[in-house]
Amino acid sequence: MKKIAFATCEKYPQLTEDDRLVMEPLRHLGIEVSPLIWDSADSQSQNLGSTVIRSCWDYHFRPRQFLRWIKQMERRGAALWNPARVVEWNL
Repeated sequence: MKKIAFATCEKYPQLTEDDRLVMEPLRHLGIEVSPLIWDSADSQSQNLGSTVIRSCWDYHFRPRQFLRWIKQMERRGAALWNPARVVEWNL
């Protein structure tokens, strides 16, 4: 089964209700979704394939830290479905 991470914030460690709605349909397609709290120590040590930025609702309080995290994810080889350059432009 393919694995994908949904980036979230500490307030939603098990993802938002909207995020969880897509988990079962993706499972039927052979894709397992797991939450990834963007500013946790674990997010720096996990071996990730694909990551979708979903519910990082606190990023605007620390935009530099968030951008640094996004860029680190790319450098580590994570396939971000929201590329760092697009996230930075959007900020």
